[in-house]
Amino acid sequence: MINVVIVDDHRMVIGGLQRVLELDGRIQVVGTATNMAEAKRCCAEKEPDVILMDLRIPDSLGCAEIPNLKQISGGAKVVVMTGYGSGARSEAQRYGADAFLTKELASETVAETIAELVPHLAMRNDPYRDLSERERQIAGLVASGMTNAEVANALSISPNTVKTHLASVLQKLSLRDRVSLARTWQRN
Repeated sequence: MINVVIVDDHRMVIGGLQRVLELDGRIQVVGTATNMAEAKRCCAEKEPDVILMDLRIPDSLGCAEIPNLKQISGGAKVVVMTGYGSGARSEAQRYGADAFLTKELASETVAETIAELVPHLAMRNDPYRDLSERERQIAGLVASGMTNAEVANALSISPNTVKTHLASVLQKLSLRDRVSLARTWQRN
């Protein structure tokens, strides 16, 4: 399991990211922070594997905080997530960011980006390692009790796409139906 701390000054963004990440069977959000003081306390206490951080948060020096957070957390990887462009990317890389995401694409790629940074943790004890990110999302939502139509609506895809992905999930996991998926998902 990959332990992640999310640092962003918008609770709605934190909530959305937390939901997306926890649908992925490899990732667990162990803490959140809305300012840098909270982030430092949380990272020291939780010692996450990955810190997912926005650059513009209260009481922060922006990219200059990256080395501090890495040290405080015991060497966590840092994924910078921002609404700003290539200038922010260059600066984040200079300060030691391990990955960079724009907020527009973050929900689609964040779980895979995190898993790629710590592949040894992502693969260990992961019964869902053969599932794509989309299949993981769908499996998690179906296991939580959502219908195909509800999953389609939540992910802005068609019900037929959900049905196709769900069939693939069931086949890859050697499961018979939604109920067995829910039981398996809850155990892991």
